[in-house]
Amino acid sequence: MTSPVIRIENLSKYYGKHRGIEDVSFEVERGEIFGYLGPNGAGKTTTIRIMLGFLHSYGGNVNIFDRNIKKNLLTILSRTGYLPGELSLYGNLKVAEFLEYFSNLNKKTEQILIRDLLDRFRCEPDKKISSLSTGNKQKVGIIQAVMNDPDLVILDEPTRGLDPLMRQEFYDLLRELKNKGRTILLSSHVLTEVEKVCDSAAIVRDGKIVTVEDIHSLRTKNYKILEITSKGPLDRRKIRPLKNITGLEFMGNMMKCHLHGDIDPLLKAIGKNYIINIESSSPGLEEVFIKFYGERHA
Repeated sequence: MTSPVIRIENLSKYYGKHRGIEDVSFEVERGEIFGYLGPNGAGKTTTIRIMLGFLHSYGGNVNIFDRNIKKNLLTILSRTGYLPGELSLYGNLKVAEFLEYFSNLNKKTEQILIRDLLDRFRCEPDKKISSLSTGNKQKVGIIQAVMNDPDLVILDEPTRGLDPLMRQEFYDLLRELKNKGRTILLSSHVLTEVEKVCDSAAIVRDGKIVTVEDIHSLRTKNYKILEITSKGPLDRRKIRPLKNITGLEFMGNMMKCHLHGDIDPLLKAIGKNYIINIESSSPGLEEVFIKFYGERHA
């Protein structure tokens, strides 16, 4: 059994009396797209900055590639691509000059890969960075993060400013990196983004991990959304007392509810009614997120 690419154990960081993160622990396996999900200010960027050696933690351990960051930071960084959440580029350089500067820092860089990425994200290499829009600067940042074909890619709010077409291109790129065995940590507050591309995710709230689960179980383990249509009216007096049903609505001969656990008690309550149709779906990640956070954190 291989070791996880990222292993974070009991990581804590305080800014004076203010908590950044506290007792954060999670693991990311090789070839996994891992979502680090939470609203702005939850502690996502603090975690990433500690992982990359930009900040020192007050306690806990970070191991990447089975090496401790305190003793092997340069080796770890040589295998890691990074897109910061607050992107700051050299505005006086042209796009090609900026990418050439960073490619010279890493002997692994293949110029053909840079050209392919520039074409893919519709970046004009001769444009001065200071003249670019926010979205176009973000595309340059993405290219810089992956152009060395790193083993680990850490992305902090990567789709900020991207239009829908470029977002889809970015998602396709992540899937291709995953298929090559690369590992990706994607920090985001965009729920649909995490749901679309990640294999699993940690939800962080007020600097603490709320849960770490695979995306499918995160959506489905809590409840299913049922919509039942019958030929005649359902007996509301028998259905309403059921303890494993919430969000119950009746609309003529149709009912909707959130089902927690087994469906058998509901079927028995429905009894001999002639059922025309039963539709079942899983909640979106947005609904699950609100369930963990409460409305004030959504």
